[in-house]
Amino acid sequence: MKTNLSRIYLKKGQIIIIALVFIVLFVSLVYFGYKNNKNTFTIKSEFNITYENKLPAKEPTWQQNKQISEANFSEFENAIFEDFNLSENLQKDISKDLNASDLNNTLVIKDQNSSLLKPQKDSKVSQKAKLVIIIDDIVSFEQLKDLQETKLKLTPSLMPKDKSRPSSAAKFAKNLDFYMVHLPLAAINYANEEKDTLYPQDSEEKIENKIQQIKKDFKNIKYINNHTGSLFTSDEKAMRKLLKIFKKYDLIFVDSKTIGKSVTTKIIKDFSQPLIQRDVFLDNEDSVVYVKKQLESAVKLAQKKGFAIAIAHPRKNTFKALKESEKLLRKVELVYLSEIYGK
Repeated sequence: MKTNLSRIYLKKGQIIIIALVFIVLFVSLVYFGYKNNKNTFTIKSEFNITYENKLPAKEPTWQQNKQISEANFSEFENAIFEDFNLSENLQKDISKDLNASDLNNTLVIKDQNSSLLKPQKDSKVSQKAKLVIIIDDIVSFEQLKDLQETKLKLTPSLMPKDKSRPSSAAKFAKNLDFYMVHLPLAAINYANEEKDTLYPQDSEEKIENKIQQIKKDFKNIKYINNHTGSLFTSDEKAMRKLLKIFKKYDLIFVDSKTIGKSVTTKIIKDFSQPLIQRDVFLDNEDSVVYVKKQLESAVKLAQKKGFAIAIAHPRKNTFKALKESEKLLRKVELVYLSEIYGK
């Protein structure tokens, strides 16, 4: 009898222990699940962020509301996302001037870009996703020639003239189907900045004078993206001054996203402008293999959401990779921004 009672008590004790273990595990899972969920979007460092450029509202419905399912990100301490600078010596190896704007780690956010402009009435409906490839830092005829020899629909972004470069790239513009201007804006920490870089503390008058000069040199200019600019584009007061002037001169700002903290997303609608931002940097590494890999990412991104913007620079390996990726690029339609947002 005592033996049976002992067995019964032993079994009850085991059941109680097992139950306690499950309770502890359950409470732990609930606690840590809540904690992780609470801190999911607490990001202290700056990232290369992939923002979704959304097609204008009246584009075919198949191109709209496409969401990206994956979101991969890694932390980088004090990461500053800057462009290349070519003004000091065009012949030197610009691989030493690589920025940290894209380390193949992207954070896809839900804030989709939206356009306040209507698509062109005569635009044809394409069954392919659209991809814009902007080639920044064009200052010479040789660079433009290399771009054109790819025989791809690429967008040159021309550097405006400054004190160190009195001869403007505007002389090339008249022979181009479409081009942009690459406006130097102040960086947080960048030694080789352009001579006429705009700073957050610059007066509205000074900024307007710069834009007036660009309008004078580039007669039909419509789209301007920033060269460097991590300091300027993260300063709301400065960007409000700039966008106010852009609106006055009927210009559209394209955010190169040289820093994750750009305020463009927050304020652009206040100036009746579309939100247009870079999705992928192609050539942070001077490597054909790397550029091809980034091109694949850009194509996949465009296919997922209907439209994407990639930025690269006039480098031999970049152009080589682009030419060798002709088959890949057939999966999308290479377009100019004017075909999406208007001339």
